[in-house]
Amino acid sequence: MRNLSRSLIVIMLCSLLGFGAVKGQDVSRATTPAQGTAERKALLDAVRARLKIKSQFRVYHLKVNGEWAFFHGGEVVDGGDGEVQETDLDVQALLQRKTVAGKAAWYVAEIWTLPTDDKLARAEFARRVRQRQQAGRVPADILPDDL
Repeated sequence: MRNLSRSLIVIMLCSLLGFGAVKGQDVSRATTPAQGTAERKALLDAVRARLKIKSQFRVYHLKVNGEWAFFHGGEVVDGGDGEVQETDLDVQALLQRKTVAGKAAWYVAEIWTLPTDDKLARAEFARRVRQRQQAGRVPADILPDDL
């Protein structure tokens, strides 16, 4: 029992001092904001604002780590009788939390949509996101496997 207590103290101290992490890297893990949370709403609202739409999304992927988030979803609209119907709008976005005028908010850093984005192919979008990740700015654990 005594050795276990010492081990826990050593682990906690190493964690506090940053041992076991690469200097300058965040050791936190990606999380998925739960439905109904303010963070999830803020993320999806940032995407809606960028697209200038008010509809809802079916979320396929949403991960947050620190000041970065990645979203993939499809637009859904009211199909009547309490049912939702998917549209053909598919969206992927890299978001960054920034503080502007003392207020933190999510902003879209990179976005790709289908079928509306004929100027930026998905491959180019993926390249730009991966370039940010490789430069050490975007945590890899927020990105979907197929990016």
